Amino acid sequence: MDYLDFELEIVPGEGRVYSVAVLRSPAGEARESMTFPFGELELENRLQALQIALLRAEGGRRQVLSREDAAVQDFGRALFAMLFPGEVRNRYDVSLHEATAQGKGLRLKVRILPPELAVLPWEFTYDPRQAEYVCLSRTTPLVRYLELPRPLSPLRVDLPLRILGMVVSPADLPPLETELEKRRIEEALANLRAAGLIKLSWLEGQTWRDLQRLMRYGPWHIFHFIGHGGFNRATDEGQVMLANETGMAQPLSATQLGRLLADHHDLRLVVLNACEGARGSEQDVFSSTASILLRRGLPAVLAMQYPITDRAAIEFARTFYEALADGLPVDTATTEARQAVSIAAPRSVEWGIPVLYLRAADGVLFDIRAGRESRPAPPAVSLPVTLVEEQDERLARLYGVLIERFSLEEVRTLCFQLGVDDEMWADEGKPGKVRNLLQYLDRRHQIDRLLEVVRRSRSDINWDMVLRPVSPAGAALRAEFPAVRMADAVEETAPRLPARLPFEPEVVYVPAGAFMMGSDPRKAEFVPATEEPLHTLSLPAYYLAKTPITNQQYLAFVQATDYHPPSHWEDGELAAELADHPVINVTWHDALAYCRWLASVTGRPYTLPSEAEWEKAARGVDGRIYPWGNFWDVKRCNTKESRINATTPVSKYPLGASPYGILDMAGNVWEWTRSLWGPEDLVPQFKYPYDPLDGREDLEASATLRRVLRGGSFNYPHDAARCASRNCLIAGNSNWYVGFRVVLRL
Repeated sequence: MDYLDFELEIVPGEGRVYSVAVLRSPAGEARESMTFPFGELELENRLQALQIALLRAEGGRRQVLSREDAAVQDFGRALFAMLFPGEVRNRYDVSLHEATAQGKGLRLKVRILPPELAVLPWEFTYDPRQAEYVCLSRTTPLVRYLELPRPLSPLRVDLPLRILGMVVSPADLPPLETELEKRRIEEALANLRAAGLIKLSWLEGQTWRDLQRLMRYGPWHIFHFIGHGGFNRATDEGQVMLANETGMAQPLSATQLGRLLADHHDLRLVVLNACEGARGSEQDVFSSTASILLRRGLPAVLAMQYPITDRAAIEFARTFYEALADGLPVDTATTEARQAVSIAAPRSVEWGIPVLYLRAADGVLFDIRAGRESRPAPPAVSLPVTLVEEQDERLARLYGVLIERFSLEEVRTLCFQLGVDDEMWADEGKPGKVRNLLQYLDRRHQIDRLLEVVRRSRSDINWDMVLRPVSPAGAALRAEFPAVRMADAVEETAPRLPARLPFEPEVVYVPAGAFMMGSDPRKAEFVPATEEPLHTLSLPAYYLAKTPITNQQYLAFVQATDYHPPSHWEDGELAAELADHPVINVTWHDALAYCRWLASVTGRPYTLPSEAEWEKAARGVDGRIYPWGNFWDVKRCNTKESRINATTPVSKYPLGASPYGILDMAGNVWEWTRSLWGPEDLVPQFKYPYDPLDGREDLEASATLRRVLRGGSFNYPHDAARCASRNCLIAGNSNWYVGFRVVLRL
């Protein structure tokens, strides 16, 4: 069924008054005020009545409309009145009429920004004029829609859809009958499996490490979790309960779960059959497990806002997956599954328990292609591959060389020579193809075949150096393919430098060549217009400081020149515990003065890096979003998410190193560059594509102009820590979260 969109947004007003807006609809826009009708006690009673009705879902025969059912309907009427006040309701009626006239449905995309309203069970919205719950009609699916900046397109797949199931029953929590839970889902999907529409694999294990390992053996299209969930009030975040190595409960926060799942491109849907999987905080609209997973990039999450009985869960799963395999949008599949529950269990209101969170604009997750699967089947999930550290690093080094020194066509040729059909990774770019090829060959113990081929075809690369024995430092940086250190993997001939002076910063060689500068909003989140367009830029070779200039290094400058110390040095004295932290509270002119002093005492041409030099050193040549790869990881840098709210030692995050091994390119402190931004705060005078000859690198420009800052900081969220992120500050100003590093040009 095709749909027109009716987008609603509720935003805070004053007190109990909220603004309800129609942002987009066939009937145009509208805005009305809505007064929340319930006091705190009355709302609590309404929600309690709903829970009682749900708890009685398995009860015996009841009246056609019991007291509990009537209470749910009455609450649903109130939700309808809140969602469609005044002119908003008129727009809804006209839009529904227009959709019907076109033979289409009307998709209700609900964005509820006040957290205290987002936690309400809007799925029970009841239209008294139709005498029906809105989301039980296939023509009016209701979804919690989160408009996030990363665009989505359907994933082209050959059937069957691959589901990875996980049942977790920790020994110290109320027991689940694990085998029975599996059998019930298998029975629900039996016909779909027999028809080749669904392939269900169970994860044999209950720990997060088991999940992480099995995710590597994809592609998985859907992750279906059965177990215990909850909401941690201390962290204000949803969680699921996994088990530790001894079988006891180990909470896994929504953020941590997202970290395990979000960087798997083929994964399009997470189903959380866990108590309170959809429950959020009244302070943070993104705090529920489901919505945090969405924010991490997953296209859709289906979660339970209340406990659900086995009968309802099985009926829901059977119809839901059948509709998905038929290529229906996920919201249509959800509605059909709700209808199935309402018919199969007519005395139950459990059809309203699932909550669909969606960021795919049209609800289409999969572009189902005709025919059976063409992808090679993954290995048996009960037999995970174990790799020693040496093999892990060998794969990482190979990944680095293939990315840095092979074109996309050469990678495809490699696949052909090895008898591997790269069309099964048709939607992947070069990094994805290389990663999948290495994993494919490694699982079949065929990496040596790859080495034979590349040694013959690329004699210009020193393969002995690439595959040299693992160093202790290399073993500590175990390979995660997107985070490979190219400086270890690719042979470079860096000019030899004289020995460093004691106060001189360590520098890292960045070879000459082209890289991708800027951002493509189709490939990354949080992309402002100031980073567009993504373009290719060539730079000569240079050295960049491995870390920001530290307080200790800046102290040598202050003592040698009697230069004024930064304001955070109490009485002008550097605190010993801050010696290896980045220097802060320095203006652009202070930073440039340090560079000129350093150049004069070393005889080497140190200066501030241009923003182009800074960005290439941060992201390398493969256009990655963060220095370590394309997906956020809070453990790799110091940003607002770390909750440290202060600088940290510059060597604290070795796993956050850039492709060249340069540290602290994400977070800790914003860093001055030599590049001009212009007089305005929000709109740069010097736009992209970057042109070094257009005046933006003028060191003598007015001190009132703004200069570009790069890298993010401890008090900014992680979107500022992207390699392409740009900020600015007046050159004559300093700040407690701004420092700098130096470049040594050749």
